[in-house]
Order: sequence, then structure tokens, then C-alpha cells
Amino acid sequence: MFVTTVVSGVAMTVMAGCTESGDTASGGNGNADGGEATDTNTQQQTSTSTPESDEPAVKILDHSMEYDEMMGVKVVGTVKNTTDSEQGYIQVKARFFDESDTRVGEGMWNATDVSAGREVQFETIPAQVDSEPARYEVETSTSPS
Repeated sequence: MFVTTVVSGVAMTVMAGCTESGDTASGGNGNADGGEATDTNTQQQTSTSTPESDEPAVKILDHSMEYDEMMGVKVVGTVKNTTDSEQGYIQVKARFFDESDTRVGEGMWNATDVSAGREVQFETIPAQVDSEPARYEVETSTSPS
């Protein structure tokens, strides 16, 4: 079942009845100086809920893309374990797309043993791309302890 709600210009879609929880968000392009993303696209966040809760086990609180000609492109941000138990493994995956919506790279970050309610800063491994991507998407996946 999909339920879509628009809150302050952000569309949120919740899928009920899934066993794995995660959070997905899309963003526009970031500044070349590593500053806050200038979101030229409509930001969309998709949350997958656990059967016992409407809230995802891990929520992306904020994110932005940073581009460096030498290192590549990465996404930095914050995720939160929204459960009452430790998450044994959290992964954040970023996918980068050009103007024609072709995937031009991806990066990943992970953490283990994230305690209940804890917020963690993340920074994906830089992806080498030919030029600054037009947009990106980030998603999380988890495994309980």
C-alpha cells in the first residue's frame, strides 16, 4: 500500500508491510565549493516502515551533495536510528545522475552497532565522475543486531 502526502513541498511516500526498513531521498546538485545543496529538483523522500511501526528504522535527517574535481562527488548528512533497539548495520547508498537521468556514479557509507535513538553523521565514499551530476538519490538499508 502506498500513501503519498505533501508536506511543505516535500512528497513523502510510505510503504506499509515491508520487513526491511530504509529511507530514500533525492536532491538536486550541490555547490562545487562543498556547500549546501542547491536543490533544483523537487526533493522526494520515501520511507519504508517496519510492520510494527509507521516510522522507518533509520531516517535520513539531512543530506547534501559535495563535488570536488580531484576527489569526486559524495553525499554528506545525518541518519538517525528511530527504533528502541540497536541497529547492527546501517548502509547509506548514493546514486548520481546526469541531465539525461543516466546514472554516472555511486558511493556508499556504512556503520555498525548504532544504538537506539542515536544520530550519526555520514559521508559516502567519493565517486569519480566526468562532471558534477545534475541530481542524486540516497537510500538507507538496515539489519538489526
